[in-house]
Amino acid sequence: MRLKQALERSNGCLTQIDRVLRAGGFEARLVGGAVRDLLIAQQPKDFDIATTADPEMVAALFQTEGHTVVPTGLQHGTVTVVCNGEPYEITTLRKDVECDGRHAVVQFTEDWEEDARRRDFTFNAMSIDLQSGELFDYFGGEEDLLNGKVKFVGSAMRRITEDSLRILRYFRFLGRFEHCRELDTEAIDAINVLAPWLKGISGERIWMEMSRILTSNRMAMLSILMSQTGVLDAIGLNVPGTEHMSFGHDPDGTEVAKVRNLTRDPITVLAGLMLNRKMCGVPKEALEHMRNTVVEGWKISSAERDLLDFLLKHFHRHQREFDFYLDLAVEDGHTYRASELCALTGAENVRDYLAAKTLPVFPVRGQDLLDAGMQPGPEVGQALADMKKVWKQTRYVLNRDELMEDIKP
Repeated sequence: MRLKQALERSNGCLTQIDRVLRAGGFEARLVGGAVRDLLIAQQPKDFDIATTADPEMVAALFQTEGHTVVPTGLQHGTVTVVCNGEPYEITTLRKDVECDGRHAVVQFTEDWEEDARRRDFTFNAMSIDLQSGELFDYFGGEEDLLNGKVKFVGSAMRRITEDSLRILRYFRFLGRFEHCRELDTEAIDAINVLAPWLKGISGERIWMEMSRILTSNRMAMLSILMSQTGVLDAIGLNVPGTEHMSFGHDPDGTEVAKVRNLTRDPITVLAGLMLNRKMCGVPKEALEHMRNTVVEGWKISSAERDLLDFLLKHFHRHQREFDFYLDLAVEDGHTYRASELCALTGAENVRDYLAAKTLPVFPVRGQDLLDAGMQPGPEVGQALADMKKVWKQTRYVLNRDELMEDIKP
């Protein structure tokens, strides 16, 4: 049934890939996240295939069949085959020869268990035979998956030293499995020791994982655990006030949980985590340091930077300041920034008010002034700005004719 679901979703491409590789005398299996998702009845985002064929052979076999082949990562054994317009990554079985926490030197192998041994978590080390549908689970990944246990393959220390970003991946998956009530003590012990290694990870990779962690339904609990293990400190978020909380603490009462319940934007949740204002006072210097770490170190987009700066500037706004929120939404022409600020400040009443309201639209255009006899030039822009100011002061009730009644040719 699991394989049938995958084959149906791929519109026959997995069957084609398996046929081409087996005709060449090689094995092929579905691996990684697709296997994990199929086991918990979730739709895989993509399908990754592993094979005993080396990448040059994979490329040759599929080019002979008329498929487009892209050498996306030959040094790591990966080629991308385009089937029915969709990309499928096919990777040769590998084993790690050398790792430095960021990069790995690999050697090709024909040993499926050896390849599975180099993966991060037990539930990511499973594979499904593309012909028979048989599940291969060398490290108890299916049981861990069903129990919501995030467990490293083999030694947690070794897996993290191979790639320290796996620390953040650990928390991302911990947040994904909401039925998990038990931590893997070996993993936590290793993270406590190796958290400083995250300082050597590029900001882009940090943000790639953090943007997903921040939108987890368990973000409050994760923030506490990440603080206690030194992870937040290692990535530049020195958030005080969480050191004495434990995994058993009710996270729904924390400020970051309240923010997360009102938004899915990781920037807004991040602002709530940085401010953490109801648990402790964050010094201005510390807040600026965290902001600079995120903006300059994590290399977030300009739009994300602007939203973060806006939220950090206006987080003190009161829930009863309806006019401020409305003015902001009218100025933007939409309610997004205002709604995100409502999420940060807990102003649900204001957010509901804006959601139910049709925003007023400034009724005068530059062409209206020209048609009324004004000459083109900077005076037109100034007149529009003056009218917008009056329109705002009168709470957006004046219509076009009322705003233009003093305009003379």
